[in-house]
Amino acid sequence: MISGGFECVLAVNFFCAWGFLPGSHEALLWMGMYFITDGAWRTAIAVFNGDAAGTVLLELVGEASVVGWRNAWMWRHPALPDAVTVDDNREEWQLKIESSRAKKDWEASRLILYGERFYRIESCTKIEGARPFIYLLRSLPAGVPSLRVLRYPPSQMDR
Repeated sequence: MISGGFECVLAVNFFCAWGFLPGSHEALLWMGMYFITDGAWRTAIAVFNGDAAGTVLLELVGEASVVGWRNAWMWRHPALPDAVTVDDNREEWQLKIESSRAKKDWEASRLILYGERFYRIESCTKIEGARPFIYLLRSLPAGVPSLRVLRYPPSQMDR
């Protein structure tokens, strides 16, 4: 809150310098507009959410780096069809799905309908390789009631 307020005071100084200095100093106007906007945004975040937000410029740089890393990872790891292993003789898991992409909403204890059988996700791990996302599922009795059952068609490749 203090640094956001300080930015707003600094912006007022830039506006005053822009108005009173001889000549046209558009850079002072633009810096004043940035500081007033950034300071007001950071102060509002601190007052209403109780959070300390970074400057808008740093937030944009942070978001751009996340997008850049994600795109670089996807470029190095092309999308491949999932490798599915069904093994009813195992005790730990009966269905293993190896995927080149993380599956949305697939976390431990979610129910999956694969073919005609219900499974529960026991674990989700990430390793190195072409299919780094490993999902181990345990078979459940037929007709498990749940509104949040995810359907996984046998030939699905996650997009």
